[in-house]
Amino acid sequence: MTAIDELHRRLRHTLTQGAWYLFKLPFVCAYAGWMTLFLRAANEKDLVKFIENTSLVLITRPVNQDNYEEATDSTRRYYCIDEKKLNIWYRSCYGAKPVCVDEVYIVYSRDGKEEVDGYDNASFHCFLVDGNHIMCPGMQLSILEILGYTVTHPASHMFSNDLIFHLIETHNVGKETDLTPSTHTTLELHRGLIASSTSPLFICPFGVVFPGAISATPHSLLMATQRTNDSGMLARIGHHPHTIGSIRSPFVQFLLKSRRVFAKCMKTHGIASELLEPLWLHTVVHSVDHYQFFKLGMFQHSSLPEALERASSWQIFICNSWRVMFERPHLNPLTDNRIKNIHMPFYKDLYIGLAKLDLELADQVTASVMY
Repeated sequence: MTAIDELHRRLRHTLTQGAWYLFKLPFVCAYAGWMTLFLRAANEKDLVKFIENTSLVLITRPVNQDNYEEATDSTRRYYCIDEKKLNIWYRSCYGAKPVCVDEVYIVYSRDGKEEVDGYDNASFHCFLVDGNHIMCPGMQLSILEILGYTVTHPASHMFSNDLIFHLIETHNVGKETDLTPSTHTTLELHRGLIASSTSPLFICPFGVVFPGAISATPHSLLMATQRTNDSGMLARIGHHPHTIGSIRSPFVQFLLKSRRVFAKCMKTHGIASELLEPLWLHTVVHSVDHYQFFKLGMFQHSSLPEALERASSWQIFICNSWRVMFERPHLNPLTDNRIKNIHMPFYKDLYIGLAKLDLELADQVTASVMY
Protein backbone atom coordinates (compact mmCIF):
# COMPACT_ATOMS: atom_id res chain seq x y z
CA MET A 1 0.00 0.00 0.00
CA THR A 2 1.51 3.32 -1.08
CA ALA A 3 1.50 6.50 1.02
CA ILE A 4 -1.05 8.02 -1.40
CA ASP A 5 -3.34 4.98 -1.03
CA GLU A 6 -3.06 5.20 2.75
CA LEU A 7 -3.91 8.93 2.71
CA HIS A 8 -6.88 8.29 0.43
CA ARG A 9 -8.20 5.56 2.73
CA ARG A 10 -7.91 7.74 5.84
CA LEU A 11 -9.57 10.71 4.17
CA ARG A 12 -12.38 8.54 2.89
CA HIS A 13 -13.05 7.16 6.36
CA THR A 14 -12.77 10.55 8.09
CA LEU A 15 -15.07 12.35 5.67
CA THR A 16 -17.66 9.59 5.44
CA GLN A 17 -18.10 7.05 8.21
CA GLY A 18 -15.98 8.93 10.76
CA ALA A 19 -17.86 12.20 10.36
CA TRP A 20 -21.16 10.34 10.47
CA TYR A 21 -20.76 9.74 14.21
CA LEU A 22 -21.06 13.51 14.73
CA PHE A 23 -23.93 14.09 12.34
CA LYS A 24 -26.08 11.39 13.92
CA LEU A 25 -25.87 12.80 17.47
CA PRO A 26 -29.40 14.31 17.39
CA PHE A 27 -30.80 10.96 16.29
CA VAL A 28 -28.83 9.16 19.00
CA CYS A 29 -30.19 11.46 21.72
CA ALA A 30 -33.77 11.10 20.50
CA TYR A 31 -33.55 7.32 20.15
CA ALA A 32 -31.83 6.88 23.53
CA GLY A 33 -34.45 9.04 25.21
CA TRP A 34 -37.22 6.94 23.71
CA MET A 35 -35.50 3.74 24.88
CA THR A 36 -35.13 5.15 28.40
CA LEU A 37 -38.86 5.80 28.65
CA PHE A 38 -39.73 2.18 27.87
CA LEU A 39 -36.88 0.41 29.68
CA ARG A 40 -37.84 -2.74 31.57
CA ALA A 41 -36.17 -5.51 33.56
CA ALA A 42 -35.11 -8.57 31.61
CA ASN A 43 -36.57 -12.00 32.36
CA GLU A 44 -35.18 -15.50 31.84
CA LYS A 45 -36.79 -15.81 28.41
CA ASP A 46 -35.10 -12.58 27.31
CA LEU A 47 -31.70 -13.69 28.58
CA VAL A 48 -31.75 -17.15 26.99
CA LYS A 49 -32.95 -15.63 23.72
CA PHE A 50 -30.08 -13.13 24.01
CA ILE A 51 -27.53 -15.92 24.43
CA GLU A 52 -28.76 -18.08 21.55
CA ASN A 53 -29.24 -15.27 19.04
CA THR A 54 -25.92 -13.44 19.39
CA SER A 55 -22.28 -14.52 19.12
CA LEU A 56 -22.54 -15.74 22.74
CA VAL A 57 -23.87 -18.96 21.27
CA LEU A 58 -20.30 -19.72 20.15
CA ILE A 59 -19.26 -20.36 23.76
CA THR A 60 -22.47 -22.25 24.60
CA ARG A 61 -22.34 -26.05 24.78
CA PRO A 62 -25.02 -28.70 25.24
CA VAL A 63 -24.74 -30.67 28.50
CA ASN A 64 -26.22 -33.95 29.67
CA GLN A 65 -29.52 -33.37 31.48
CA ASP A 66 -28.86 -36.44 33.67
CA ASN A 67 -26.50 -34.21 35.67
CA TYR A 68 -29.45 -32.27 37.07
CA GLU A 69 -31.89 -33.70 39.59
CA GLU A 70 -34.70 -31.45 38.38
CA ALA A 71 -34.34 -32.74 34.81
CA THR A 72 -37.55 -34.77 34.71
CA ASP A 73 -38.77 -33.63 31.28
CA SER A 74 -36.95 -35.45 28.49
CA THR A 75 -37.95 -32.77 25.97
CA ARG A 76 -35.91 -30.08 27.73
CA ARG A 77 -32.40 -29.31 26.57
CA TYR A 78 -29.61 -28.12 28.85
CA TYR A 79 -26.74 -25.82 27.90
CA CYS A 80 -23.82 -24.22 29.67
CA ILE A 81 -21.29 -21.42 29.31
CA ASP A 82 -18.07 -22.23 31.15
CA GLU A 83 -15.32 -19.64 30.69
CA LYS A 84 -12.20 -19.49 32.86
CA LYS A 85 -9.12 -17.25 33.11
CA LEU A 86 -10.96 -14.38 31.44
CA ASN A 87 -9.23 -11.50 33.24
CA ILE A 88 -11.80 -9.05 31.85
CA TRP A 89 -11.81 -5.60 33.43
CA TYR A 90 -14.94 -3.47 33.21
CA ARG A 91 -16.66 -0.52 34.85
CA SER A 92 -20.35 0.22 35.14
CA CYS A 93 -21.92 3.50 34.04
CA TYR A 94 -22.42 4.53 37.68
CA GLY A 95 -18.89 5.58 38.53
CA ALA A 96 -17.83 2.37 40.29
CA LYS A 97 -14.23 1.23 40.51
CA PRO A 98 -12.97 -1.20 37.86
CA VAL A 99 -13.88 -4.82 38.56
CA CYS A 100 -12.27 -7.96 37.18
CA VAL A 101 -14.27 -10.96 35.97
CA ASP A 102 -12.18 -14.13 35.80
CA GLU A 103 -14.65 -17.04 35.67
CA VAL A 104 -18.23 -17.36 34.44
CA TYR A 105 -20.30 -20.53 34.75
CA ILE A 106 -23.90 -20.55 33.49
CA VAL A 107 -26.35 -23.43 33.09
CA TYR A 108 -29.79 -22.98 31.59
CA SER A 109 -32.46 -25.14 30.02
CA ARG A 110 -35.23 -24.58 27.51
CA ASP A 111 -37.97 -26.54 25.78
CA GLY A 112 -36.47 -28.73 23.08
CA LYS A 113 -39.60 -29.25 21.02
CA GLU A 114 -39.11 -27.84 17.55
CA GLU A 115 -42.77 -26.96 17.04
CA VAL A 116 -42.97 -24.56 20.01
CA ASP A 117 -41.19 -21.41 21.11
CA GLY A 118 -38.58 -22.98 23.36
CA TYR A 119 -37.89 -19.70 25.14
CA ASP A 120 -41.28 -19.53 26.89
CA ASN A 121 -40.20 -22.02 29.56
CA ALA A 122 -36.51 -21.09 29.66
CA SER A 123 -34.86 -21.09 33.08
CA PHE A 124 -31.42 -20.66 34.63
CA HIS A 125 -30.15 -23.38 36.96
CA CYS A 126 -26.83 -21.72 37.74
CA PHE A 127 -25.36 -18.27 37.12
CA LEU A 128 -21.96 -18.00 38.79
CA VAL A 129 -19.43 -15.19 38.38
CA ASP A 130 -16.15 -15.82 40.19
CA GLY A 131 -18.01 -18.24 42.47
CA ASN A 132 -20.77 -15.77 43.37
CA HIS A 133 -24.40 -16.49 42.52
CA ILE A 134 -25.93 -13.71 40.41
CA MET A 135 -29.71 -13.53 40.81
CA CYS A 136 -30.58 -10.06 39.47
CA PRO A 137 -31.62 -10.27 35.77
CA GLY A 138 -30.09 -6.85 35.09
CA MET A 139 -26.75 -8.01 36.45
CA GLN A 140 -27.02 -11.24 34.48
CA LEU A 141 -27.61 -9.28 31.27
CA SER A 142 -24.57 -7.11 31.99
CA ILE A 143 -22.37 -10.17 32.44
CA LEU A 144 -23.61 -11.54 29.12
CA GLU A 145 -22.93 -8.21 27.43
CA ILE A 146 -19.42 -8.12 28.88
CA LEU A 147 -18.74 -11.61 27.52
CA GLY A 148 -20.12 -10.55 24.16
CA TYR A 149 -18.13 -7.31 23.96
CA THR A 150 -14.80 -8.77 25.06
CA VAL A 151 -14.83 -12.49 24.15
CA THR A 152 -17.20 -13.48 21.35
CA HIS A 153 -17.88 -10.42 19.17
CA PRO A 154 -14.20 -9.40 18.77
CA ALA A 155 -13.69 -12.76 17.05
CA SER A 156 -15.51 -11.36 14.03
CA HIS A 157 -12.83 -8.65 13.78
CA MET A 158 -9.92 -11.04 14.20
CA PHE A 159 -8.85 -11.67 10.60
CA SER A 160 -10.09 -8.47 8.99
CA ASN A 161 -6.80 -6.53 8.82
CA ASP A 162 -4.87 -9.38 7.20
CA LEU A 163 -7.76 -9.96 4.80
CA ILE A 164 -7.77 -6.33 3.69
CA PHE A 165 -4.00 -6.22 3.14
CA HIS A 166 -4.34 -9.34 1.00
CA LEU A 167 -7.18 -7.84 -1.05
CA ILE A 168 -5.22 -4.62 -1.59
CA GLU A 169 -2.13 -6.54 -2.72
CA THR A 170 -4.02 -8.73 -5.20
CA HIS A 171 -5.76 -5.62 -6.60
CA ASN A 172 -8.48 -7.27 -8.69
CA VAL A 173 -10.29 -4.02 -9.49
CA GLY A 174 -12.69 -4.41 -12.38
CA LYS A 175 -12.49 -8.21 -12.38
CA GLU A 176 -15.17 -10.68 -11.31
CA THR A 177 -13.11 -11.36 -8.20
CA ASP A 178 -13.07 -7.65 -7.27
CA LEU A 179 -13.72 -7.32 -3.52
CA THR A 180 -12.85 -3.63 -3.13
CA PRO A 181 -15.98 -2.82 -1.04
CA SER A 182 -14.67 -5.22 1.61
CA THR A 183 -11.58 -3.04 2.13
CA HIS A 184 -13.45 0.13 3.12
CA THR A 185 -13.13 1.73 6.59
CA THR A 186 -12.08 -1.35 8.60
CA LEU A 187 -8.36 -0.55 9.05
CA GLU A 188 -9.15 2.99 10.16
CA LEU A 189 -11.92 1.76 12.46
CA HIS A 190 -9.64 -0.75 14.16
CA ARG A 191 -6.91 1.85 14.57
CA GLY A 192 -9.40 4.14 16.26
CA LEU A 193 -10.78 1.42 18.53
CA ILE A 194 -7.43 0.19 19.83
CA ALA A 195 -5.06 3.14 19.59
CA SER A 196 -7.16 6.30 19.80
CA SER A 197 -7.68 8.24 23.03
CA THR A 198 -11.27 8.85 21.88
CA SER A 199 -12.11 5.18 21.39
CA PRO A 200 -15.64 4.29 22.55
CA LEU A 201 -14.09 1.34 24.37
CA PHE A 202 -12.13 3.48 26.79
CA ILE A 203 -13.48 7.06 26.92
CA CYS A 204 -15.64 8.43 29.73
CA PRO A 205 -17.78 11.26 28.25
CA PHE A 206 -19.64 13.52 30.70
CA GLY A 207 -17.70 11.86 33.51
CA VAL A 208 -19.63 8.64 32.99
CA VAL A 209 -18.20 5.24 32.09
CA PHE A 210 -20.32 3.05 29.88
CA PRO A 211 -21.51 -0.38 31.08
CA GLY A 212 -19.69 -3.49 30.14
CA ALA A 213 -18.09 -1.91 27.08
CA ILE A 214 -14.94 -0.99 28.97
CA SER A 215 -11.89 -3.17 29.18
CA ALA A 216 -9.46 -1.60 31.64
CA THR A 217 -6.77 -1.52 28.95
CA PRO A 218 -6.57 -2.12 25.20
CA HIS A 219 -4.25 -4.99 26.07
CA SER A 220 -7.00 -6.88 27.93
CA LEU A 221 -9.26 -6.67 24.89
CA LEU A 222 -6.54 -7.87 22.54
CA MET A 223 -5.69 -10.75 24.86
CA ALA A 224 -9.35 -11.78 25.07
CA THR A 225 -9.52 -11.83 21.27
CA GLN A 226 -6.35 -13.91 21.00
CA ARG A 227 -7.73 -16.35 23.57
CA THR A 228 -10.84 -16.72 21.42
CA ASN A 229 -8.64 -17.67 18.48
CA ASP A 230 -6.56 -20.11 20.52
CA SER A 231 -9.68 -21.82 21.90
CA GLY A 232 -10.88 -22.82 18.44
CA MET A 233 -14.26 -21.23 19.11
CA LEU A 234 -14.76 -20.17 15.51
CA ALA A 235 -14.15 -23.68 14.24
CA ARG A 236 -17.35 -24.81 15.93
CA ILE A 237 -19.27 -23.15 13.13
CA GLY A 238 -16.99 -23.74 10.20
CA HIS A 239 -15.71 -27.25 10.83
CA HIS A 240 -17.75 -28.70 13.72
CA PRO A 241 -21.25 -27.26 13.27
CA HIS A 242 -22.81 -30.12 15.26
CA THR A 243 -21.53 -28.54 18.48
CA ILE A 244 -23.99 -25.66 18.12
CA GLY A 245 -26.39 -27.28 15.65
CA SER A 246 -28.61 -28.51 18.49
CA ILE A 247 -29.42 -24.86 19.24
CA ARG A 248 -32.22 -24.16 16.80
CA SER A 249 -32.29 -20.40 17.09
CA PRO A 250 -32.79 -18.28 13.95
CA PHE A 251 -29.34 -16.75 14.45
CA VAL A 252 -27.54 -20.10 14.60
CA GLN A 253 -29.40 -21.47 11.60
CA PHE A 254 -28.59 -18.32 9.63
CA LEU A 255 -24.89 -18.61 10.51
CA LEU A 256 -24.68 -22.26 9.53
CA LYS A 257 -26.51 -21.79 6.24
CA SER A 258 -24.93 -18.44 5.35
CA ARG A 259 -21.48 -19.99 5.41
CA ARG A 260 -22.59 -22.54 2.83
CA VAL A 261 -24.09 -19.77 0.68
CA PHE A 262 -20.81 -17.88 0.98
CA ALA A 263 -18.76 -20.88 -0.13
CA LYS A 264 -21.03 -21.47 -3.13
CA CYS A 265 -20.86 -17.83 -4.28
CA MET A 266 -17.09 -17.72 -3.90
CA LYS A 267 -16.70 -20.83 -6.02
CA THR A 268 -19.04 -19.45 -8.67
CA HIS A 269 -17.05 -16.22 -8.99
CA GLY A 270 -13.59 -17.76 -8.77
CA ILE A 271 -12.64 -16.33 -5.40
CA ALA A 272 -9.96 -18.29 -3.53
CA SER A 273 -11.48 -20.72 -1.02
CA GLU A 274 -8.91 -19.82 1.67
CA LEU A 275 -10.64 -16.44 1.99
CA LEU A 276 -13.91 -18.06 3.05
CA GLU A 277 -13.43 -17.91 6.83
CA PRO A 278 -12.04 -14.38 7.14
CA LEU A 279 -14.41 -12.90 4.55
CA TRP A 280 -17.47 -14.54 6.11
CA LEU A 281 -16.53 -13.25 9.58
CA HIS A 282 -15.66 -9.84 8.15
CA THR A 283 -19.05 -9.42 6.48
CA VAL A 284 -21.89 -11.65 7.71
CA VAL A 285 -20.92 -12.51 11.29
CA HIS A 286 -19.78 -9.04 12.36
CA SER A 287 -22.72 -7.03 11.03
CA VAL A 288 -25.44 -9.48 12.02
CA ASP A 289 -24.01 -9.82 15.53
CA HIS A 290 -24.12 -6.03 15.99
CA TYR A 291 -27.72 -5.99 14.86
CA GLN A 292 -28.73 -8.83 17.19
CA PHE A 293 -26.98 -7.39 20.26
CA PHE A 294 -28.82 -4.12 19.87
CA LYS A 295 -32.19 -5.58 18.87
CA LEU A 296 -32.36 -8.08 21.75
CA GLY A 297 -31.01 -5.79 24.46
CA MET A 298 -32.40 -2.39 23.52
CA PHE A 299 -35.23 -2.14 26.10
CA GLN A 300 -33.59 -4.12 28.88
CA HIS A 301 -31.61 -2.66 31.72
CA SER A 302 -28.01 -3.57 32.47
CA SER A 303 -27.16 -2.95 36.12
CA LEU A 304 -23.61 -3.80 37.10
CA PRO A 305 -22.70 -3.48 39.84
CA GLU A 306 -25.62 -1.44 41.23
CA ALA A 307 -29.27 -2.44 40.92
CA LEU A 308 -31.77 -0.63 38.71
CA GLU A 309 -33.13 1.59 41.49
CA ARG A 310 -29.65 3.02 42.11
CA ALA A 311 -29.34 4.44 38.59
CA SER A 312 -30.59 7.93 37.74
CA SER A 313 -32.49 8.64 34.53
CA TRP A 314 -29.47 10.57 33.27
CA GLN A 315 -27.14 7.61 33.81
CA ILE A 316 -29.56 5.28 32.06
CA PHE A 317 -29.86 7.75 29.18
CA ILE A 318 -26.07 7.89 28.79
CA CYS A 319 -25.85 4.09 28.76
CA ASN A 320 -28.57 3.91 26.11
CA SER A 321 -26.79 6.59 24.08
CA TRP A 322 -23.69 4.40 23.98
CA ARG A 323 -25.80 1.50 22.75
CA VAL A 324 -27.41 3.53 19.99
CA MET A 325 -24.14 5.17 18.94
CA PHE A 326 -21.81 2.20 18.87
CA GLU A 327 -23.85 -1.01 19.14
CA ARG A 328 -26.73 -0.27 16.77
CA PRO A 329 -25.70 -0.59 13.10
CA HIS A 330 -25.21 2.94 11.74
CA LEU A 331 -24.06 3.69 8.24
CA ASN A 332 -23.60 6.91 6.37
CA PRO A 333 -26.29 6.91 3.65
CA LEU A 334 -23.68 8.27 1.23
CA THR A 335 -21.41 5.25 1.82
CA ASP A 336 -23.81 2.58 2.98
CA ASN A 337 -21.70 -0.47 2.02
CA ARG A 338 -24.47 -2.98 2.74
CA ILE A 339 -24.25 -5.76 0.19
CA LYS A 340 -27.89 -5.30 -0.81
CA ASN A 341 -26.88 -1.92 -2.29
CA ILE A 342 -23.72 -3.15 -4.04
CA HIS A 343 -24.29 -4.16 -7.66
CA MET A 344 -21.00 -5.98 -8.24
CA PRO A 345 -21.52 -9.65 -9.30
CA PHE A 346 -20.26 -11.41 -6.16
CA TYR A 347 -22.08 -9.21 -3.66
CA LYS A 348 -25.26 -9.24 -5.72
CA ASP A 349 -25.39 -13.05 -5.81
CA LEU A 350 -24.40 -13.27 -2.14
CA TYR A 351 -27.27 -11.02 -1.08
CA ILE A 352 -29.78 -13.02 -3.13
CA GLY A 353 -28.61 -16.22 -1.42
CA LEU A 354 -28.67 -14.74 2.08
CA ALA A 355 -32.07 -13.10 1.55
CA LYS A 356 -33.57 -16.52 0.83
CA LEU A 357 -32.41 -17.61 4.30
CA ASP A 358 -33.55 -14.56 6.29
CA LEU A 359 -34.37 -11.24 4.64
CA GLU A 360 -34.16 -9.23 7.88
CA LEU A 361 -30.64 -10.42 8.69
CA ALA A 362 -29.47 -10.32 5.06
CA ASP A 363 -30.40 -6.64 4.89
CA GLN A 364 -27.91 -5.90 7.71
CA VAL A 365 -24.86 -7.53 6.09
CA THR A 366 -22.10 -5.09 5.15
CA ALA A 367 -19.18 -5.74 2.82
CA SER A 368 -16.69 -4.78 5.55
CA VAL A 369 -16.42 -4.03 9.26
CA MET A 370 -18.00 -0.57 9.18
CA TYR A 371 -19.04 0.16 12.79
